[in-house]
Order: sequence, then structure tokens, then C-alpha cells
Amino acid sequence: MRKYLIFFTFWLAAFGQAYAQSQSFVKEKTELLGCWRNINFPAELNLKFNPEWKGDFPVLVINCFFEDGKFAVLEGTAEANLGNYSELEKTLRSSSTSTFEMLKPGLIVISFDSEKKNTQGWSGWFMTNRAVVNGVEIPNGALVMGLFDMTKGRQVLWRYFKKIL
Repeated sequence: MRKYLIFFTFWLAAFGQAYAQSQSFVKEKTELLGCWRNINFPAELNLKFNPEWKGDFPVLVINCFFEDGKFAVLEGTAEANLGNYSELEKTLRSSSTSTFEMLKPGLIVISFDSEKKNTQGWSGWFMTNRAVVNGVEIPNGALVMGLFDMTKGRQVLWRYFKKIL
């Protein structure tokens, strides 16, 4: 986790001022609490936003951040009518073994194992204005997350979420 903190400190010093003017960094863990569903973009737009990403672009992503520091993610390759989000949240909470923490404002570290060997560093901020990109609305207050690739020294995957719970 220390490597994410060091990298993020340099990244923030270099680019933070520009980002701070149009977005608001996630400052505290409590701002993330709840469940967030991805804003789905067409495949060609995903490729434009994420040209270096070699993985899939799931159609459905739900990230849940819990008060006790647990984190759960649900990904799917097709849209789904999940019905009652409260029941989904309970199921995800009870089955979660992942955790999250805020190392500093704007830096979220997610650990997928108890030894914290499988971790990801994400930048996180909220949109302060509504935006429309190729007909896809990104509402004011949307959570934007960027995945750091430590070997490349930059973010390689961007995801946009709206709060559902």
C-alpha cells in the first residue's frame, strides 16, 4: 500500500490542481459508503477512454463500500434487473472478504485478500457538474474512479458510478 501512497503523492502534486478545479476528491471514507452502479458506455467509447486496458468492460458493475471497511463488487456481462438493491447489498455484505481504506483524500486502496497482497489503488472523486458524453449522462455527484498501474505510472482504467443505495 505504501507504493500507492508514494505514487499518488507525486501524481497529486503534478496534476492535482487541474483536477481539483473541476472535480471534488473523495475526502473521507464516509463519502463512499453505500452501493454505486456503473454508468455504462458503448464499447467504442470505453476503448477511447481506456486505450491501454486489455481486460473486459463489464456491462454491470456494482461497488459497495461498507462502514466496517468491507468492500464488495458485483460484475456482469449483461444488464440485469436486480430488483431490490437493499437485498443485494445484504447479500454482498455477508459474502465480502475484501476491504477498502482511504490512504489520503482521493486515494482508495482495495484489498482482495486478508494479507493485503492482492491490492488495487484507485483515485476517486465526484463530478461537480452534470456532463453528457456521446449521449450518456454523467450526473452531478457521480463517483469517478481511476485504476493505477504501478508499472506504467499512470491510470489505465476509468469507471463512472452513480449512487444506488
